Amino acid sequence: MKAMLAWFDWLFLACCLVHANPAVAQQEEFTGLVIDQTISKFGHDFYDFFMAEWEPPNDAYILTIKERPSVVLGSLIWIEIDDIVIYESLLTPKISANEEKAQDARNFALEYINYRGKALQELDLY
Repeated sequence: MKAMLAWFDWLFLACCLVHANPAVAQQEEFTGLVIDQTISKFGHDFYDFFMAEWEPPNDAYILTIKERPSVVLGSLIWIEIDDIVIYESLLTPKISANEEKAQDARNFALEYINYRGKALQELDLY
């Protein structure tokens, strides 16, 4: 519930900024949003590794990195783009392995967003 209220606070602030200076709002266009919903240190490290070399594409998307910690398995991490799960993996205590997983996830997410953008453009042609 607190996360939802914080999200509404940000939304309200963004609306206030848009109405305060409409010229800036017309010039700047938000194309993508990355949301961190990780819980553990391993999850936060994964997010940091993921975002370290993130080059946001020009397509519209909402990318969410989620985590479910587990004592037995480690942390299950997954990435959703527009509520579609595109990547899942188990995080381990080994930092270098998690860094490689984050790089793979980042590459996969970029490929997915670019492919989806091309597919949507092709649909608009017909």
